[in-house]
Amino acid sequence: MFFILVSLSFTSFGQSKQAGNIEIRITGLRNTKGKVSVNLFNGKDGFPDDPLKSFGWKTVKIVPDTVVIVFEDLPFGNYAVSVLHDENSDGKMEKNFFGIPKEGFAFSNNCTPKMMSPSFGEAMVSLKQTRMKSELRMLYY
Repeated sequence: MFFILVSLSFTSFGQSKQAGNIEIRITGLRNTKGKVSVNLFNGKDGFPDDPLKSFGWKTVKIVPDTVVIVFEDLPFGNYAVSVLHDENSDGKMEKNFFGIPKEGFAFSNNCTPKMMSPSFGEAMVSLKQTRMKSELRMLYY
């Protein structure tokens, strides 16, 4: 019995976890002012605008044309992405008097908000392979 338990523990130790990378290509930036912030969520809690509840986040300076961000070694599962073109680099979405965004944004699956931000389910993508690519187009009002 002891031999069986020991051999099973070595077998499970040798198995690799299922993980992959998500490459996010962001296009349609209207200028190179400020930064681009990308939040990666693995559940609906906090999606889309609470980075403290995100699974991971990255902020990068903008280069002309396209920004590429890669989240590496993610466990296989469901994720949703929200992107902010933070033109004034203050770390938050600027809105007008009526609550309409003044800065650019994007969501995974290129969800377009109707009256409010998309739900986690609408923006959700499933990471089931070692490498996944997604192209998101920025939206501006």
